[in-house]
Amino acid sequence: MAKRGPKPKGKVELKWSPNFAYAIGLLATDGCLYKDGRHVSLTSIDVEQLNNFNKALDIRVKISTKQASERRWCTHVQFSDARFHRFLISIGVTPAKSKTISKVDVPQGYFF
Repeated sequence: MAKRGPKPKGKVELKWSPNFAYAIGLLATDGCLYKDGRHVSLTSIDVEQLNNFNKALDIRVKISTKQASERRWCTHVQFSDARFHRFLISIGVTPAKSKTISKVDVPQGYFF
């Protein structure tokens, strides 16, 4: 039985490029996939890095602050894109990746 309703439109175009590979690398190191199957987050103290991430994925996502600990604040971007979330899982970036990550399937041409 087919699901009803329109096919979800993703915020992120799923097409390999140097910028796309850069963004995947950031997510593999400092990103977070939520277990809800749609939310993606990247945390950094470097706002310029978050701006570069947004540009690399060609998305407009607000950079906001969140409390990292009692005395420390950091900046992050968070957005919802179920299609991108599924893609990330398919290439090896998973929720709780620090416990599960082994290999991220990036085409060889995007390694320097």
